[in-house]
Amino acid sequence: MKSTEHLLAASLLGTSLVLGGCGGMDTEPKEATIVQNDPGMEASMVKLRNYWIGRGVAQAADVKLVTISAGTMDCVNLQYITTTLRASETNGAYCAPATIVVGKKAVETITANAIHGGYSVEDAELTLAAHEFGHDIQYNTVSGYGEQQIVEQNADCMAGQAIRDINPDAYPAVDKVYYTFGSDPEHGSPEERLAAFKNGFDGGKQAFCGANILPPEPSASN
Repeated sequence: MKSTEHLLAASLLGTSLVLGGCGGMDTEPKEATIVQNDPGMEASMVKLRNYWIGRGVAQAADVKLVTISAGTMDCVNLQYITTTLRASETNGAYCAPATIVVGKKAVETITANAIHGGYSVEDAELTLAAHEFGHDIQYNTVSGYGEQQIVEQNADCMAGQAIRDINPDAYPAVDKVYYTFGSDPEHGSPEERLAAFKNGFDGGKQAFCGANILPPEPSASN
């Protein structure tokens, strides 16, 4: 079975946070503590489900959000290796099939950054959810995965498509959120990721977000 996993690291007012791999010494309990989802994140999920169902991806209706406040949760990545999402880190992950996992701390961080930076908390949460949701679209429509950075930036492009349709005024928040992620080999630089997002945002449903991914819709002039 195809599977994909993605870790979207944020930072708390400029403090970089990254995912730890599996293995090594864990200082928190293995079993994850699942808590109630943030209402803003749930609202973002509803918007994204509706958008992708409208694009013809019926399976989008099944995507669920899980929030953990403590412990760890295992995800299967592209290489069919189990990796570990730790609630103590500020991360989000797509775990196939049809599950987006976020740490409660990730949501608190996004909220704090938005308030501190003077941009919309709602739009910041939508940015996080839209990227992870892009990985579910890949899971349901991709016949073969490419290099990890390409996969990640294709998901950024699909996030741009969705956010253009859901709230085109969200772009200022998106710009701020991506710069909190910093650079890493899997995702690329903020500039590269924003370029991918902008491709989807500017092109909307007509944008091409990568080989073997949900094809672009024909423009009205065709």
